[in-house]
Amino acid sequence: MSKVTSNKELYKASKEYVKKYLIWRKKLRDFGDSCHYLSGNDNIIGRIGEMIVMRYYENRGIKLEKPPITNNPGYDLFNKNEKLYISVKTITDENKRGTGSGLGLNKKWTDLIIVEINATFKVNRVCIISKADFKSYNKRKHPVVDRKFFDKKELKKIIIPSFKLKTYL
Repeated sequence: MSKVTSNKELYKASKEYVKKYLIWRKKLRDFGDSCHYLSGNDNIIGRIGEMIVMRYYENRGIKLEKPPITNNPGYDLFNKNEKLYISVKTITDENKRGTGSGLGLNKKWTDLIIVEINATFKVNRVCIISKADFKSYNKRKHPVVDRKFFDKKELKKIIIPSFKLKTYL
Protein backbone atom coordinates (compact mmCIF):
# COMPACT_ATOMS: atom_id res chain seq x y z
CA MET A 1 0.00 0.00 0.00
CA SER A 2 1.37 3.41 -0.90
CA LYS A 3 1.74 6.12 1.70
CA VAL A 4 -1.62 7.56 2.76
CA THR A 5 -1.54 11.24 3.56
CA SER A 6 -5.03 12.20 4.67
CA ASN A 7 -7.88 10.74 6.69
CA LYS A 8 -10.00 10.65 3.55
CA GLU A 9 -7.38 8.52 1.76
CA LEU A 10 -6.92 6.35 4.84
CA TYR A 11 -10.66 5.73 5.08
CA LYS A 12 -10.87 4.91 1.37
CA ALA A 13 -7.98 2.44 1.63
CA SER A 14 -9.54 0.89 4.75
CA LYS A 15 -12.85 0.38 2.94
CA GLU A 16 -11.06 -1.37 0.06
CA TYR A 17 -9.26 -3.80 2.39
CA VAL A 18 -12.42 -4.51 4.38
CA LYS A 19 -14.38 -5.18 1.20
CA LYS A 20 -11.70 -7.59 -0.09
CA TYR A 21 -11.66 -9.35 3.27
CA LEU A 22 -15.44 -9.73 3.35
CA ILE A 23 -15.51 -11.03 -0.23
CA TRP A 24 -12.91 -13.73 0.54
CA ARG A 25 -14.60 -14.57 3.83
CA LYS A 26 -17.89 -15.14 1.96
CA LYS A 27 -16.11 -17.27 -0.66
CA LEU A 28 -14.56 -19.39 2.09
CA ARG A 29 -17.90 -19.80 3.88
CA ASP A 30 -19.66 -20.71 0.62
CA PHE A 31 -16.97 -23.28 -0.15
CA GLY A 32 -17.16 -24.58 3.43
CA ASP A 33 -20.87 -25.18 3.05
CA SER A 34 -20.05 -27.80 0.41
CA CYS A 35 -16.85 -29.20 1.97
CA HIS A 36 -16.91 -31.24 5.19
CA TYR A 37 -13.44 -30.02 6.19
CA LEU A 38 -14.53 -26.37 6.35
CA SER A 39 -18.21 -26.60 7.24
CA GLY A 40 -19.43 -25.01 10.44
CA ASN A 41 -20.43 -21.79 12.09
CA ASP A 42 -19.18 -18.25 11.41
CA ASN A 43 -15.87 -18.76 13.25
CA ILE A 44 -13.55 -19.14 10.25
CA ILE A 45 -10.40 -19.58 12.37
CA GLY A 46 -12.17 -22.35 14.28
CA ARG A 47 -13.11 -24.06 11.01
CA ILE A 48 -9.45 -24.00 9.94
CA GLY A 49 -8.37 -25.65 13.20
CA GLU A 50 -11.04 -28.33 12.80
CA MET A 51 -9.83 -29.02 9.24
CA ILE A 52 -6.28 -29.55 10.53
CA VAL A 53 -7.42 -31.89 13.31
CA MET A 54 -9.62 -33.88 10.90
CA ARG A 55 -6.68 -34.40 8.55
CA TYR A 56 -4.34 -35.33 11.41
CA TYR A 57 -6.72 -38.09 12.54
CA GLU A 58 -7.43 -39.24 8.95
CA ASN A 59 -3.70 -39.82 8.53
CA ARG A 60 -3.97 -42.15 11.53
CA GLY A 61 -6.94 -44.04 10.08
CA ILE A 62 -9.65 -42.31 12.14
CA LYS A 63 -12.44 -40.45 10.34
CA LEU A 64 -13.92 -37.60 12.35
CA GLU A 65 -17.32 -36.07 11.73
CA LYS A 66 -18.88 -32.76 12.68
CA PRO A 67 -22.11 -32.65 14.66
CA PRO A 68 -25.11 -30.91 13.13
CA ILE A 69 -24.65 -27.13 13.38
CA THR A 70 -28.15 -26.65 14.79
CA ASN A 71 -27.42 -28.85 17.80
CA ASN A 72 -24.09 -27.90 19.42
CA PRO A 73 -23.31 -30.63 21.94
CA GLY A 74 -20.14 -28.96 23.27
CA TYR A 75 -17.66 -30.65 20.95
CA ASP A 76 -16.56 -29.88 17.40
CA LEU A 77 -15.57 -33.28 16.01
CA PHE A 78 -16.40 -36.85 16.90
CA ASN A 79 -15.98 -40.53 16.11
CA LYS A 80 -18.50 -42.69 18.00
CA ASN A 81 -16.60 -45.96 17.40
CA GLU A 82 -13.42 -44.52 18.95
CA LYS A 83 -15.44 -42.72 21.67
CA LEU A 84 -13.73 -39.48 20.66
CA TYR A 85 -15.54 -36.17 21.20
CA ILE A 86 -13.08 -33.39 20.48
CA SER A 87 -13.23 -29.71 21.35
CA VAL A 88 -10.92 -27.80 18.99
CA LYS A 89 -9.50 -24.40 19.88
CA THR A 90 -7.35 -22.51 17.38
CA ILE A 91 -4.95 -19.74 18.33
CA THR A 92 -3.24 -17.72 15.60
CA ASP A 93 -0.20 -15.49 15.79
CA GLU A 94 -2.54 -12.51 15.42
CA ASN A 95 -3.86 -13.31 18.89
CA LYS A 96 -1.33 -11.39 21.00
CA ARG A 97 -2.88 -12.39 24.35
CA GLY A 98 -2.66 -16.03 23.34
CA THR A 99 -6.05 -16.91 24.79
CA GLY A 100 -8.99 -18.48 23.10
CA SER A 101 -12.62 -18.96 23.96
CA GLY A 102 -14.02 -20.50 27.09
CA LEU A 103 -14.22 -24.23 27.58
CA GLY A 104 -17.37 -25.83 28.96
CA LEU A 105 -16.31 -28.42 31.50
CA ASN A 106 -19.85 -29.80 31.71
CA LYS A 107 -20.01 -30.47 27.97
CA LYS A 108 -19.57 -33.91 26.40
CA TRP A 109 -16.03 -33.52 24.97
CA THR A 110 -13.38 -36.14 25.81
CA ASP A 111 -10.32 -34.39 24.39
CA LEU A 112 -9.23 -30.79 23.96
CA ILE A 113 -7.02 -30.07 20.97
CA ILE A 114 -5.35 -26.69 20.65
CA VAL A 115 -4.01 -25.77 17.22
CA GLU A 116 -1.45 -22.97 17.05
CA ILE A 117 -0.95 -21.23 13.70
CA ASN A 118 2.14 -19.03 13.32
CA ALA A 119 2.84 -15.76 11.50
CA THR A 120 3.80 -17.58 8.29
CA PHE A 121 0.38 -19.31 8.24
CA LYS A 122 1.76 -22.72 9.11
CA VAL A 123 0.72 -25.03 11.91
CA ASN A 124 3.23 -24.29 14.64
CA ARG A 125 2.19 -27.08 17.01
CA VAL A 126 -0.80 -29.00 18.26
CA CYS A 127 -1.58 -29.86 21.88
CA ILE A 128 -3.84 -32.79 22.83
CA ILE A 129 -5.22 -32.87 26.39
CA SER A 130 -7.70 -35.38 27.75
CA LYS A 131 -10.65 -33.99 29.67
CA ALA A 132 -9.57 -35.88 32.79
CA ASP A 133 -6.06 -34.41 32.64
CA PHE A 134 -7.44 -30.95 31.97
CA LYS A 135 -9.84 -31.16 34.91
CA SER A 136 -7.06 -32.28 37.28
CA TYR A 137 -4.91 -29.34 36.15
CA ASN A 138 -7.57 -26.65 35.89
CA LYS A 139 -8.90 -25.05 39.05
CA ARG A 140 -11.06 -22.36 37.39
CA LYS A 141 -14.82 -22.64 37.21
CA HIS A 142 -14.91 -21.14 33.69
CA PRO A 143 -11.55 -21.96 32.07
CA VAL A 144 -10.22 -20.20 29.00
CA VAL A 145 -7.90 -21.91 26.54
CA ASP A 146 -4.43 -20.38 26.63
CA ARG A 147 -1.29 -20.65 24.48
CA LYS A 148 0.61 -21.16 27.76
CA PHE A 149 -0.91 -24.65 28.01
CA PHE A 150 1.74 -25.83 25.55
CA ASP A 151 4.49 -25.02 28.05
CA LYS A 152 2.88 -25.97 31.39
CA LYS A 153 4.96 -28.85 32.74
CA GLU A 154 2.31 -29.80 35.32
CA LEU A 155 -0.34 -30.28 32.61
CA LYS A 156 -0.27 -33.79 31.13
CA LYS A 157 -0.55 -33.49 27.35
CA ILE A 158 0.76 -34.59 23.97
CA ILE A 159 2.57 -31.94 21.91
CA ILE A 160 2.88 -32.48 18.17
CA PRO A 161 5.68 -30.25 16.81
CA SER A 162 5.61 -28.31 13.54
CA PHE A 163 7.90 -30.65 11.58
CA LYS A 164 5.25 -33.39 11.90
CA LEU A 165 2.53 -30.97 10.76
CA LYS A 166 4.19 -29.16 7.84
CA THR A 167 1.73 -30.41 5.23
CA TYR A 168 -1.40 -29.58 7.19
CA LEU A 169 -1.70 -25.93 6.16
